[in-house]
Amino acid sequence: MLFRSIGENIAMGFNAVIRLYDMKQGEQGTMEVGDLLRSLHFSPDSKLLAAGGWQGTKLWDVENLKVVDNIAVDRMVDYTQFSPDGRFLVYADVNKVIIWDIIAQRKIETSDEYMGYVQSVAISSDSRWLACAENYSVKLWDLETHELLSIFETKRFGAPPVGFLPYSVAISPDNSLLAAGSWNHNNVMIWDIEDNEEFAIINAEAPGLPYVYAIAFSPDGELLAFGGSGGLQLWDIGTKKEIELNGNAGFVYSMAFSPDSKFLISGGTEEVVHIWDIEKQKKTDELQQESIVYSLSYSPNGRWLAVGLHANKVELWDMQWLKGVATFATDSPVDSVVFNNNGCLLAVLTWRAGMTL
Repeated sequence: MLFRSIGENIAMGFNAVIRLYDMKQGEQGTMEVGDLLRSLHFSPDSKLLAAGGWQGTKLWDVENLKVVDNIAVDRMVDYTQFSPDGRFLVYADVNKVIIWDIIAQRKIETSDEYMGYVQSVAISSDSRWLACAENYSVKLWDLETHELLSIFETKRFGAPPVGFLPYSVAISPDNSLLAAGSWNHNNVMIWDIEDNEEFAIINAEAPGLPYVYAIAFSPDGELLAFGGSGGLQLWDIGTKKEIELNGNAGFVYSMAFSPDSKFLISGGTEEVVHIWDIEKQKKTDELQQESIVYSLSYSPNGRWLAVGLHANKVELWDMQWLKGVATFATDSPVDSVVFNNNGCLLAVLTWRAGMTL
């Protein structure tokens, strides 16, 4: 039986409910949220699940299916994320980033009011830094002292010094580089964090709406991938040059590297999951889907791939044999799928209001 052979759990969240699934035993229970969810994130030890939405953030005990803390926020929460060491929970509302100290059980507000909507956040792998994308810049905070360390101003490729609006942000695995992708110009910028200076600026060459919707460093830190309205692009950090990938990925909503950095996958409007072999620099396979692919997530061991679809379902794929092994139905389109650190749980968030299809 598939559930017993995989031995993993799944947590599914849609609209006002988070459903927790055990892959061995099936559905274990539900958690009533009360508002449209926008963000789900597991703690590193998988014991807690943070759910952010229109009415703030709730923290759940996964085993007992109970709220253990209710963090009051008077505006919607768009991003909720634990630090890798599990000490801090970071969440962002319209123009404020809040740091919740799990150990001390206290809330710390960042000292700055942001000029505009906080589009994205990223936390360094050593839990030292918090990067926040806002109007024309990315701010870097010290998570321990809650001090603003640097402001990295964006630039437009080949244009006067008027910055772009950062939509996505990522920190390299060794915490040396910070990258941001634009939603209003065809740019990706990379900064050297320690030297506090520009490392590179890349023209994403996007036709039409110039979204860089997703950006990520490979687990080995050697590559940077970014995708959006310009398709999928891959960049070599060492040579500062683009790596040509064959085939058209269409409008990319989500992408992911395999944990061993050997493969890059993407999904979006093409209704297919594209798989590229990094060493061969070519597309090797395509996994056909029923609808738009909103989200992708590898399990930490690289064996399983979760695919979140507009067609009200999550598909689970065996990447060793490239075959579908399970389907989980939801009440609405799936916006996000994320495995936890040990691969035992998968958080599934349904379609957020206002997304362009």
